[in-house]
Amino acid sequence: MPMHVVQELAGHSDIRTTRRFYVKVQPELMDEARRVLEQAVAS
Repeated sequence: MPMHVVQELAGHSDIRTTRRFYVKVQPELMDEARRVLEQAVAS
C-alpha cells in the first residue's frame, strides 16, 4: 500500500509518524539485503 494512502487513512499530518507505526521490514527483505551485503564485502 502506498505510504501516502496509509498516511491519509490514519489521519497523520507527518509521513514520519506513519512510517514509525506502520512500516515493518519484512524478514525476506532483510535476508536478501544481508546476502547482498555479504557478497559485496566478500568481493
